[in-house]
Amino acid sequence: MSQNTPTSTEPSSLLPTYLATRDEPCPSCGYNLRALKTDRCPECNQQLVLCVGLAEPRMAAFITGLVGLAMGFGFCVILVVFFVIEGLTSKYSDGLRWEVFGPMVIGSVVLGATLWCWLRWRGAICRASATRRWTLATVCFLTSGVTVWLIFVVLRDR
Repeated sequence: MSQNTPTSTEPSSLLPTYLATRDEPCPSCGYNLRALKTDRCPECNQQLVLCVGLAEPRMAAFITGLVGLAMGFGFCVILVVFFVIEGLTSKYSDGLRWEVFGPMVIGSVVLGATLWCWLRWRGAICRASATRRWTLATVCFLTSGVTVWLIFVVLRDR
């Protein structure tokens, strides 16, 4: 690292220069940062950084996988809630039977954990190659589809 490169602990001279003639809101509190002299917002005292962003971020595969996982997870959770309510309130029901209820709970847990991991590693997924991103998104859709199909198979046989 050269002597002229600012580190994360010293204020950048580029941020005050950039904000000298621009009306920009603080990302945290919305305070107008025009003519800011330091790297901290005077309203909320949050440290600010000047950064470069992508004009067109590679989010299509991430969002595709997110939608696939969310659809399967939502479907499983709706089935679990329905069967709990039906099993506990219907006079024609013989209660919550694990052979029917279990696969839905397991599917909800598996898809919920996968959804959490997908959201947790968003940055790594978006930085991956296009082939890897779309492969992961396809696996997400297939995981949801197979889980829902298995639940239908179990319900059909009961």
